[in-house]
Amino acid sequence: MVVVVGLLEEAPAAQFYNSALVLGRGEQLHLHLHRKLNLATYGNLEESKYFAQGRYVDAFDLAPDTWRVSALICADS
Repeated sequence: MVVVVGLLEEAPAAQFYNSALVLGRGEQLHLHLHRKLNLATYGNLEESKYFAQGRYVDAFDLAPDTWRVSALICADS
């Protein structure tokens, strides 16, 4: 089983990120961390006022020799 959890992440230098954490079972609990790239700044939304922007989309293996996937947060596609 793999679970994706949304969270507010505090990084060094007091930067905050809108992040998604991918968790799995077995030997490796933490599989991947994605920081939102495209912050919403339209209408009444002002995410860039409160959050730092992620830098890249990275792919990871769900398990050895299985699917290679990425995690995205809305507007990152």
